[in-house]
Order: sequence, then C-alpha cells, then structure tokens
Amino acid sequence: MRVRIAVGVLSVLGLLLGACTKRIDAPQEHDVARASAGALYSIEPAGGYPQLVLRALIGWQGLSDVFPTPYGVSLYRVRYWTTGADASLTVASGLVAFPRADRLRGVVSFQHGTASERKLAPSTPDPNNGVLAAAVFAGHGYLLVAPTISA
Repeated sequence: MRVRIAVGVLSVLGLLLGACTKRIDAPQEHDVARASAGALYSIEPAGGYPQLVLRALIGWQGLSDVFPTPYGVSLYRVRYWTTGADASLTVASGLVAFPRADRLRGVVSFQHGTASERKLAPSTPDPNNGVLAAAVFAGHGYLLVAPTISA
C-alpha cells in the first residue's frame, strides 16, 4: 500500500514539475481517404519527468544500482496510420521518450504487445506502464520508441 501511495505522489510531482514538454509541429493527416500506412496522424505531448523524480521512481523499485538515471525525460504520444488485420487503414499509437540530454546514446525500441485497453498502452504513460521504461532508457540517454497496436 505504501508503495502505491509513493508511486501516486511521484506521478503528481512529476506532472507538476516536469510536464512542460515542447510541442512538435509536423505534417499530420486526419482524413482516412487521403492517408496511407506510415503517415503521421498526430504528435501530442504526454508529459515529462525531471531527473529527481525518475531517480526516486527507480529507487522505489529497488533498481537504482542497476539503472542509473542521469537525465529527465520528455514524453510524446505519436499516433500514425497503419493497416489492420482486415487490411483497412487504422490508427495506432506509440510512446516516444526523449532524454533531456545534450546528445543521444542510441535508440531503443521497446516492443509492447497488443493492449486490449487503451489505458494499458505505453502511449498512455503512467508509472507502471511506459514511464518506467522511459525512466530506464531515456533517463540513461537513449531515445525510447514504444509502438503499440491499440489506438
């Protein structure tokens, strides 16, 4: 129970201290008649976490020695057109986490299976889903890409 409360406090603190994420402007296509697989549907800021909050989150998981967290992160929900099982166009989503660092160490693709509920997709980040992966990888200087099937 105490861990749940701590994670909740960290979530609120992270949103208050680090939710300032820059808007990314890119060409977007919302009309299915003009869309094609791979075309961008939207990019939305999904929050951010300063380094201190990420360190605390990793520490509460007992992983500070294994996963150092020298950077804060900025999170974005990316929605894009893809083909569904019936070959028709559908919108899928993913999470992109940028480290707040001067340079990238590399790119990590975090593969998440199909989510039966939207709230379970990494593109709807919470401390148990998406944020922990962002803390581990983007918090260490890697660009994290976490695509999912659900829109």
